[in-house]
Amino acid sequence: MTLVGVALLPSADSLDSLVQFSEHWRQDLGDLRLGRTQAIPHVSLHQIPVASVELFVRALSQFSGVVVGRSEFGSLYYQPVGWIFAMIQREVWMLDLQASVVAALDGLLDRSRMKQLDELDGYSDDERASYVRHGYRYVGEPFKPHFTIGRTDSARLDISAGCSADYARRFEGRPVEFNRIVGYRAGAHGSLAEVLVEVGI
Repeated sequence: MTLVGVALLPSADSLDSLVQFSEHWRQDLGDLRLGRTQAIPHVSLHQIPVASVELFVRALSQFSGVVVGRSEFGSLYYQPVGWIFAMIQREVWMLDLQASVVAALDGLLDRSRMKQLDELDGYSDDERASYVRHGYRYVGEPFKPHFTIGRTDSARLDISAGCSADYARRFEGRPVEFNRIVGYRAGAHGSLAEVLVEVGI
């Protein structure tokens, strides 16, 4: 079993800015260390356990040439339990692309490797229903486009004022251009550990 995902990658300037921000605020953002080759900042459209990486890569071939667009940065957001997200404005093109990706991968989901219901701590009712149906908590209505930029002690329920203010100054309301769709192998905390295939654009 391999945990894989499909993600949008930002252009180099946004990627570099997110990596620099996470390095500067590492003490506040916890043990998720973003990078340019591993733990790459990304917006996941889907993430599921599969039995065959080869079939996963093949399924994504239908998205070759798909054009993605742009959005803008929202605020920092604490997602229970222990996640810190840089929110991205949800766009219609993202929802449409996610629906197509979820449909294309539905038959590959390895349900035997999914979490049990009692392991879904911190999931809302909609996120729990999404996970049970699709294997990923953020499909459809619960979809919250975001870059995961922090992973903290689960007992901590806020983000420092200094970190939030610096984020707002650097990012909030600014455009973010997406220039790649990739299939990836997920690492610790769902990070982008390895690009398996690049599609789109």
